[in-house]
Amino acid sequence: MAQWDGKEESCSCDCGFDIPKGGKLNQLTLTNALGVASGGTGAKTASQARVNLGIQCGYASVAVANLASFGVASSNQITFPTAFKSTPVVAIAPVYEEFTGFFVYSISNGSSTGFKINATNITVAVAGNIPPRVVHWIAIGNM
Repeated sequence: MAQWDGKEESCSCDCGFDIPKGGKLNQLTLTNALGVASGGTGAKTASQARVNLGIQCGYASVAVANLASFGVASSNQITFPTAFKSTPVVAIAPVYEEFTGFFVYSISNGSSTGFKINATNITVAVAGNIPPRVVHWIAIGNM
């Protein structure tokens, strides 16, 4: 079989693939997703691509324990949409809103299926209940 010289006019097949002069493509639509091993994501949607690359993320409304609870943090279970093969690395980022208080967040009980976000208001005890806080999370590991 002869090696193709890169020029459109020398291509003898009738495959319907038009290569513009210069050998550059402006757009390519694949029938099947390009696998991760070939440099693709193996997916047709952004959410599935993240899973295939070992990335999951989300946010949660977490309950916050008050200092009046003697420093005991609330415990909010987060379950991954798809289980990892092993425990992933997890990071959290609280979304701060106007509210009097200083909050401490931590992660515990990490596993391949989820983790817990612990949250405590460590300032002077606040009268009444503290509204839930929004926390974003990202997990990266082996799928």
